[in-house]
Amino acid sequence: NNMARTVGNELMTRYVVGFEVAGLLLTVALVGAIALAHREEAEPDARSRGEQPARRASASPQPQAAGPSLVSSGTSPPR
Repeated sequence: NNMARTVGNELMTRYVVGFEVAGLLLTVALVGAIALAHREEAEPDARSRGEQPARRASASPQPQAAGPSLVSSGTSPPR
């Protein structure tokens, strides 16, 4: 019990300036971290909003292969 009282007295008398500086540094770091986190939420980039980049159309589009057809070429329709 006496040892705890001695340590407390030393910390609050001899080292009080060090504790004040450490507390101030931790407070500034906390405020800075909150400011950085808030700024990232306020300015999301285009990809995080779900927008897609614009696609460029080619100058000469290539035709797609046709799928199977019900009517084959060169035959007459059924009667």
